[in-house]
Amino acid sequence: RRAGGASAASLPKSQAPSIANPTNIDTLLVAMDGSSSVTVPPDDVQEKVAFLFNNLTHQNVQQKADEILGMVRGQYLGWLAQYMVLRRISIEPNYHSLYVAYVGWHRDAE
Repeated sequence: RRAGGASAASLPKSQAPSIANPTNIDTLLVAMDGSSSVTVPPDDVQEKVAFLFNNLTHQNVQQKADEILGMVRGQYLGWLAQYMVLRRISIEPNYHSLYVAYVGWHRDAE
């Protein structure tokens, strides 16, 4: 039951839970609260990673993946995964194919 006593069956279709509805950022943040801790890199590394993702294209994905991997190794990989899901993949569906290509290069580099 949802708050206020309404069940999913009694809600209009637009409000009923569905696996077809995109997950919003709040849902992702709540789901990870307390689930694990990640080591956050220094601000300058975070800013460089954001800059590289902002300039990521299918033509330069290998170069950018190498640059990001050079900055975010070992202890920061959990942060990178979290950053990608929360700040990129979940809110930028038009770039999913680009992020799949990035993850492919990242995986191959490991």
